[in-house]
Amino acid sequence: MSLRALADILARSGAPPTNPSDRSTPMRLSILLALCLAGACTSSGGERPSSSDSAAAAQAREAVRMTVADYRSSAVFELVNQAHTSAIDQYSKVATDAARKVQEDELMLALRDYLEEEGLSKLAQPGKAPTFAKGTKAWTLEVDDARGLRHLVATPGTPPEDMKKMRGLLEAVLATYNETQGWQAVDIRAKHGEDYFNEQRPAVKNP
Repeated sequence: MSLRALADILARSGAPPTNPSDRSTPMRLSILLALCLAGACTSSGGERPSSSDSAAAAQAREAVRMTVADYRSSAVFELVNQAHTSAIDQYSKVATDAARKVQEDELMLALRDYLEEEGLSKLAQPGKAPTFAKGTKAWTLEVDDARGLRHLVATPGTPPEDMKKMRGLLEAVLATYNETQGWQAVDIRAKHGEDYFNEQRPAVKNP
């Protein structure tokens, strides 16, 4: 489902409408996300599935991963859908960081379609995103789905017009990431070592 279709659902719900064709303002992804999670994006159970429904169901099983790496701060944000990694599998294990979040298939596919409409394929390069040294004024967006692995690279040398479009794509991914609940258990020792628990702390005084 595209963001245009989601926006139509949003308009019918009585909430403030958005204009998917408006390139000057980002989509209100937080509202669209809340709508999808509330179940408004699912089809009614009483309808007989059609061939188009079957095709949509097959697409819904498509694995999607989006990764943002900001080398200015070494921050990494990874968003995957349930078809890529189930929330149970992801959050039932202790990880070394909480960079990955798991989102519903439908919204991730809608987000991917939105990125495509906004020029992802025209701006992206094939393959895995390159890495840079910490502190480098660059960031990357990597998208991996049924269409293949591709990435964007934004550096100080990126043409202003391309940078504007890339920032729009980045904002859409980060807006969705920020609205996605994360329940990841993290092993602090893996990052800080045992000293994190053994360091000296001020003694507690009796009142």
